[in-house]
Amino acid sequence: MSTPTPHAEYNELKKDTTVALDDQVAYIHQLEEAGVKVDTTFSSMPLPLKIFWGVFYFCLALTSLYFFMVSVKVIGESFSLLLGCEAKSAFEFAHNPV
Repeated sequence: MSTPTPHAEYNELKKDTTVALDDQVAYIHQLEEAGVKVDTTFSSMPLPLKIFWGVFYFCLALTSLYFFMVSVKVIGESFSLLLGCEAKSAFEFAHNPV
């Protein structure tokens, strides 16, 4: 069984615009055949849970950024130990990660 392919007219295709498909039903049918399902995990959560996960991921991102800065400082100090004082100026920006 062949499924019709959705298409749009060439003059409708422009940069930074949405394309209105001529055959929206065929497009939806192709998505359903491919097994594409809309993920509603986050949108079905209650508001307090959404706020909790938002704050949690924000704190996780800040913690990751802090550990990245600390690791840059440690790498800079190890280069200073290995190569002497010449490598110290390359990592001066990471002297205080806070």
